[in-house]
Amino acid sequence: MSSQLKEFNLHLKTNRAEHHTYHYNNPVLIVRRGQTFKITLAFDGDLHPSESIIFTASTGPTSVKPEDSSHSFTLSNSKSTNAWSAFLQSRYSNSLDVVIATPANTVIGHYGLSVLISSERGSVHHPIGKFILLFNPWCSDDDVYMSDEGERNEYVLNDSGILYLGNTKYIDQQGWNYGQFEENVLDICLDILDHNLNYFKDPAKDCSQRGNPIYIGRVVSTMVNCNDDEGVLMGTWSGDYSDGVDPISWSGSVDILRKWHKGGYKPVRYGQCWVFAGVMCTGIPNRPVTNFISAHDTEGNLCVEEYYDISGTVLKKSGDSVWCLRVKQGQLMLPLALCSVPFGSAVTLLAAEREFKEGSKSPVDF
Repeated sequence: MSSQLKEFNLHLKTNRAEHHTYHYNNPVLIVRRGQTFKITLAFDGDLHPSESIIFTASTGPTSVKPEDSSHSFTLSNSKSTNAWSAFLQSRYSNSLDVVIATPANTVIGHYGLSVLISSERGSVHHPIGKFILLFNPWCSDDDVYMSDEGERNEYVLNDSGILYLGNTKYIDQQGWNYGQFEENVLDICLDILDHNLNYFKDPAKDCSQRGNPIYIGRVVSTMVNCNDDEGVLMGTWSGDYSDGVDPISWSGSVDILRKWHKGGYKPVRYGQCWVFAGVMCTGIPNRPVTNFISAHDTEGNLCVEEYYDISGTVLKKSGDSVWCLRVKQGQLMLPLALCSVPFGSAVTLLAAEREFKEGSKSPVDF
């Protein structure tokens, strides 16, 4: 019989400090891709030189393992930066200090870590524990890298901000609690990924794309509203909020996300553009951008059209309009305390409900 794993230590405090995840009110190990983390394995006796140790890190649905989402790697004496790897840091009589390395482009989300100990006497499989892997704006090899420490502190670590409302002649401010570090919020944000339409169509394919921050941004942008999925918020501009909450009453994302989760992933009533934008900042670190006098083109021709008769009377032939304000996402970061966008400039994501012309696809169709 191969050696038995007696206990393990994921070094939560040290790893979370080194990975800038110590703010999360979450009991599990939270680390960032492209950066090593340390674990210690203790056995019931001395390890035999002939024994091999193989680690497996898995994410995604348990029924079907997605491509690029289950990784097996053997304990070695050297580190690889281009693939999942484990290398021996220290060896004692009956314990090992092991450093796990993850590539900077791997899939993010919930992971399970296990170890297989094999020898000529047989094999023994041991689950080690669970951890959450996030994008890493501190890693220069990650597409979400941000070189400025001040920007990382603002867009990743700051948990509150300001939304601008009103109109061009009277611009008002409203504080917003993004609350990304509060209890259960990170798990709920990851739940959002598991309730998008692509996951229901093909969970393996959806999960395999979660290493791409652009794909994650599009998923979250779609899931914040409930146009065609189990989105977080239902929008209304009717003025009647008797069966829900007046959008102006919300002051943060946490209550909305918890209500969506507790209610069985039913859309929370109600939101308007600034509420959608505020909630999206919790799932994708960035900041809302308010656009006053915002054109609303309903025909997809990049024009706002008005029709008049010969006497100058407005004809209601177009659904186009100009809104007093529109709050969008100036996406400097992509997701879940997760990341920054490359290309050296901001990318705009629209979190509010959108219209699609007949026959067009959802923004996250495969």
